[in-house]
This record gives sequence, structure tokens and C-alpha cells, in this order.
Amino acid sequence: MVFLWITKEVKPAQVKVIAGHWVSLVGYGQNEIGEIDPNFLILHDPGSGFDYKKNDFVELKFHNTDIKADKQNFKNHYELMEFDCKNGADNIFLSGGLCFNLKK
Repeated sequence: MVFLWITKEVKPAQVKVIAGHWVSLVGYGQNEIGEIDPNFLILHDPGSGFDYKKNDFVELKFHNTDIKADKQNFKNHYELMEFDCKNGADNIFLSGGLCFNLKK
């Protein structure tokens, strides 16, 4: 999965993508205290010191308003909630992902 960090420029209507990051989706459907919640993803972040035993639980919120940044519209995208925005970002959005189907 790839997430994009965006920031609002001087004018609120102007938005810019300032960073992106790939993570591995390892589960979904529960928060970090084990409560069932379909809005949570469980991620492993290879950029966080390669601690593959550490799970990051992130809540997603469906975003249905126009936010355009660098030719991409984030309307109908999912936004990460209560996640550490780095690089001065205002929001983090799920931008895409890859799925592999391995066959023998």
C-alpha cells in the first residue's frame, strides 16, 4: 500500500503532495486493543527500523470532499486518522496498493 502526505499551501484551496511511503498490509478489522472495527488497518512499516514484530494500527476515514493536489483528486479516498504526519503534512491519504497472487 502506498500513502501520500499532503500539505496545504498558503491558500487553503492549494494542496501539494510532499511525500509518499510504502507499507505492508498485514491485517485489518481490529484496533490495537483488540476491539473489532472494520475501519482499522494493521500495517508493517519497513521504514520504522525494520521491526517486523511491531504492528501499526491505523484508522481510516472515507473522505468525500474535493482535495486536489498535483493533478490528483483525493475525493473518495481514505484518510489516515490520528497518525503521525511528518514533513509538515496536514493529511495522509491511501493512494494505492499492489496485490500478488502466487501460483505453484
